[in-house]
Amino acid sequence: MELRQAKDRGVATMIERDGVVTGYAAGIGIFGHAVAKSNGELKALIASASTILGLGFFAPAKNYEVISWLLENGFQIGWPANLMTIGPYQEPLMPFLPSLAY
Repeated sequence: MELRQAKDRGVATMIERDGVVTGYAAGIGIFGHAVAKSNGELKALIASASTILGLGFFAPAKNYEVISWLLENGFQIGWPANLMTIGPYQEPLMPFLPSLAY
């Protein structure tokens, strides 16, 4: 649903390599999410965002490579937070940016 809404608003983006989708973003922002096959593709999704939606976005502190890249490129940590869930949780196997909405 979030991706469909982002597409309708014109903020959804996608990375494709050799005809295969390797990452997408339902907008880069606190109410958007992104998933990529590699950190390089996640960084490309962030870098290609025409705007950051809202006050910022969440980047898991566990992903040191992306956090370092963000800080080196002028992003600031404004609100450290923990990713929490209700019920069973399965750690994602690919780099991601979580959404506050879902």
